[in-house]
Amino acid sequence: MFTSKFNTMTGALDWEIQNEDYDYQQELARAGFADMLHDYERNRLYYAGLRKAIKKLKSENKVVNVLDIGTGTGLLSMMAVMCGADTVTACEAFKPMVKVAKKCIEANGMKDKIKIIEKRSTDIVIGIDMDQRANVLVTEVFDTELIGEGAIGTFTHALDHLLDSYCYVVPDNAIMYIQIVDSPKCHDWNWLDLSKYGLKVPEEYKNLAGDAIFDIQLTEFNEFRALTEPLEAFRFSFSGKKPISYNERNVVEAVSKQDGKANGIFMWWVLRMDYENEILLSCAPHWAHHSPNNMQWRDHWMQAIYFPSRLIDLKSGENFLISCQHDEYSLKFDVHAFSEKNKILNFNQPIEDINLGMTLVSRNRLAQLNDKKRFDMFINLLKKNEKDYRNLLIANDDFSILPLLSASETKYEKIFVLESNRFRERCLLSFLNINGLEERVTIIDKNLTDIQSADLINNQFDFVLSESSFNSIVLPWDNLYFYYGLEHLRSLEQKKSAIKKILPIKLRLFVIAISMENLDKIRSPVGVCEGFNLAEFDKIILEASCKADGFLEPHPLWEYPSKPLSDSLEIFDFNFNSRSVSEPFTKTCKFGLKENGLLNGFALWHVLEFDEEDSRISINTGLLNEPEFGKNLVWSKDYKQAIHILEKKVEICDSNRSNISVNCNINFEPLLGKFNIYFKIEN
Repeated sequence: MFTSKFNTMTGALDWEIQNEDYDYQQELARAGFADMLHDYERNRLYYAGLRKAIKKLKSENKVVNVLDIGTGTGLLSMMAVMCGADTVTACEAFKPMVKVAKKCIEANGMKDKIKIIEKRSTDIVIGIDMDQRANVLVTEVFDTELIGEGAIGTFTHALDHLLDSYCYVVPDNAIMYIQIVDSPKCHDWNWLDLSKYGLKVPEEYKNLAGDAIFDIQLTEFNEFRALTEPLEAFRFSFSGKKPISYNERNVVEAVSKQDGKANGIFMWWVLRMDYENEILLSCAPHWAHHSPNNMQWRDHWMQAIYFPSRLIDLKSGENFLISCQHDEYSLKFDVHAFSEKNKILNFNQPIEDINLGMTLVSRNRLAQLNDKKRFDMFINLLKKNEKDYRNLLIANDDFSILPLLSASETKYEKIFVLESNRFRERCLLSFLNINGLEERVTIIDKNLTDIQSADLINNQFDFVLSESSFNSIVLPWDNLYFYYGLEHLRSLEQKKSAIKKILPIKLRLFVIAISMENLDKIRSPVGVCEGFNLAEFDKIILEASCKADGFLEPHPLWEYPSKPLSDSLEIFDFNFNSRSVSEPFTKTCKFGLKENGLLNGFALWHVLEFDEEDSRISINTGLLNEPEFGKNLVWSKDYKQAIHILEKKVEICDSNRSNISVNCNINFEPLLGKFNIYFKIEN
């Protein structure tokens, strides 16, 4: 069948021929099931919780009827069978996974022991779909926020409509923890600070990134000082011992351990799998984990950072308040001075659903906007060129402070900025107005590739500057979108010879062979899990992932430790001053390995250069230091890099290292807007 696909380089919609099951493959690939099944602690503790609940009911001579909500592969249902359940009913509404579950259950000889209902649990009716209520519920409907996948509604409905009054639930309950920290990086992820440049931030846009969750591998984050110990924010009872509130508000009194600014709120949770609270499944970072030397790595559940609505300075020993709120799906936390206690504790006010606000930029983009070295570089570039060029076009389609800086710091006659998003345009106008710069900047409400001749009649410019910050960029070579935009501008009659200066000058692409500590697990076969054969899952899911996701995918590699097995190698460069490039570019780079370890992937990133004479005047999105063999690589926290995870890992050792080489094949077809990279390991 034909499907339309947005070309991230050209900005155009391309039509591609796909298999009839394309949508099915897309859904499967993005479901993240492989990561969950590699979470051996999760699997083991769910098994232990089930075993304990079923054993308890058996000891009371009760018939055990198990309900598994959201069965996925059928793993938890098969565990229930092995634990001695008399009946097992599994429900799964995600159609692609129903097929997987049936195949896995049949492969393990349990086809006649598990009934699969292809419905949401909230649509199940006793007497029609199930013969009787269950007395054991097992389900994993959690995300990093614990409740974001609808856990509250799922458990509440099951307790009311699908379970006996005397029942056991796995997990039984959960505790959510928070910790207040002082972190300059958290500040950069939340508040835009333009004070260095004498510019104001409008009150209504003080939070450009909104209040949405910022999930993160906190164990890899060390740029903070703890102002409190971990504090309990909420308890959730899933077993019916206490009703789960759809809207709950709690206030925690805390004491600051040291002087600092409360600009980050860390959050994680712990599942207590059994009715005696003995089996603990913790998502805590290493410093708060009950077993820090034996922690399970996982990516499907991480930790999260929330951000206060305003910055509060705390003194050592000072009392303060933390307000905690959740609705059915979301969480919200804030920090308050102790003097606000009466106001904060006024529970007569109705609890409303949480409004997370509008997200105008990502947290990473906000950190880029707070990078003073970055914008000092841009100011110097602008001043260096203002004598030679009169009219400046700033070409991004993500919010930028370049229009503000160019208007306040330079003397260009005219400054134009592209902004096609009406919400970001409104935001930029507010910034310009509050700083008295609205007369200096003209906004063109188009993307770079959408500008028409009519847009340029009264808008003449000879200098085009870009951070190459475009919303379409996913992988490093997507920055070639800037070239296609320039080609579009050049094609317009009025502008054929008007553009005299283009920055950035060059795109450079780098690669390095790496040994990832854990990240490769998200694309690795599961094989046997807790004694169950999941080969059918591997076959279906990994094939779908390959078809849907392609060869490379973006990840913030600073969160995922990896060590170098080769030097970094430049494999491609492109000059943005190039005109009408039409010939396909093909190149093969061959490089060797210089360190022992498990070769399980390749990382790629790009550098944008802005000065022909000084390559240091650049934006580097990848490695911050030269790789040192035997040590973890140091990656930029403000960008995602591209990663290729090898299907077949290779153990590199002294005996084979000199005989192994890597071929990296690059193919760029400018007329089609296609860029492909392939890796081949030769022995």
